[in-house]
Amino acid sequence: MQLNHYLSFNGQTEAAFNFYKSAFGGEFSMLKRYAEMPSEHPLSEKEKQYLLHVALPINDHTVLMGSDYTESLCAQKNFKLVQGNNHHI
Repeated sequence: MQLNHYLSFNGQTEAAFNFYKSAFGGEFSMLKRYAEMPSEHPLSEKEKQYLLHVALPINDHTVLMGSDYTESLCAQKNFKLVQGNNHHI
């Protein structure tokens, strides 16, 4: 059984995952920024540097994944990042 955790942040994903990498070791198996994604919706320069997706394998059964919340994209999907709804298993 594989158990994956997905975390959402408001601009702190990169800092958080660099910390997790230092704590757990290993290398990111994926790291993509919003700037790499084709989008019809304009993003601020700050949002373009946010992480669209990052994955850090912890062991054979667990991958820690995450992304940054972007106001411009998530608001269109009626998603608001609130402490408590930013973690999924």
